[in-house]
Amino acid sequence: MLKRYNTCSIFCPDYQEYSFLLYLQKSNFFKKVFFKSNYFKKSNYSEINIIDIQYIDFFCKDIITNNSDKIFLLFLWNGEKHYIEFLKQINFLKKKLKKNLLIFFAGNASKKKDILFYDHVFYKKNLKSLRLSNCFGVRFFTMIRFFYPWVFSIILFVKDFTKIFNVHNKKICFVGLANIQPNQLRDWKKKYKLQNHSIFFLKSINYYNSKNLDLPEKIIKIGNDYIFSKKFNQLPVSDKYFIVQLFFRKIFILLLNQSEYFFHQDWNDKRNFINTFFFKNLIHLDLGSTAGNNLFYVRSFILSKFKKKFLQINIYNGIDLNNKVSFSKQTDKMFKYLDLLISKHIKNMNLKDLIKVISV
Repeated sequence: MLKRYNTCSIFCPDYQEYSFLLYLQKSNFFKKVFFKSNYFKKSNYSEINIIDIQYIDFFCKDIITNNSDKIFLLFLWNGEKHYIEFLKQINFLKKKLKKNLLIFFAGNASKKKDILFYDHVFYKKNLKSLRLSNCFGVRFFTMIRFFYPWVFSIILFVKDFTKIFNVHNKKICFVGLANIQPNQLRDWKKKYKLQNHSIFFLKSINYYNSKNLDLPEKIIKIGNDYIFSKKFNQLPVSDKYFIVQLFFRKIFILLLNQSEYFFHQDWNDKRNFINTFFFKNLIHLDLGSTAGNNLFYVRSFILSKFKKKFLQINIYNGIDLNNKVSFSKQTDKMFKYLDLLISKHIKNMNLKDLIKVISV
């Protein structure tokens, strides 16, 4: 658990400012927060400094070893996946900074020790919302988006009006990763050191789409054979959870795509249905994070901030992911859930029945 600091500097890319504000909104560990999106050498560090993992190479070159009174917290959005990707740089910083280096995982699928999670750094109960007067260096557009969400909602509605008309009759939405691209598989193998058999499995399930899913039992069998195999069971918990999340999302979204009431908005779709107070008729699906089963992450923050109606569907909620027995038990429940969805013929369901059958 952190103590309270007078000043905190956050070094991050422009596009991550909003996500950091979401994490800070219920924190009183920092009296004043300074955003420094453009990293530069010989920075004026604060008492505590949060470094976005994407800036770790700049930080390694800039680190001042005699700053013994300064604390540095590495923020890893993908948890252990980012830890593996940047292991060389992290080990370098551990040697340089020793006890003054803290590491934060946004996802809790990990067996790593001495890692900080959300409730250690950013969460305090019954706190007032973060004030603009306590934040410095926030870009204008990010400031409007976070501190004046109604204004931001109107801007988005006007901007995207012509793009949203074709989904006006939809009632259920999922915003997030479900379709795996070939370049993503190559990146995951290189950066996250995923095993060859894991990559092969993800390639196998990625073959299926709404046009060739006449026999969904085939993809279920592929998943069952691999996920209950010995080689899968020997993977690190971060890999196992990542893979079962991708498998579940793939089939779940394929099945829901059969319904006239559902649409999936992938990350490359720039229409904004989630960061706005409009589209109150939409029920958003919260399938959890691919980095862990903790309930606090960017999508959950946004759904709460914009008062969205949502269904939380994650079979692994509330369990210790490092407990192999619990993990296996919940995985079995996941397969039974998917089998149930297949048997219910989603395509012909009305909205009320669809919501009922997908609710966990």
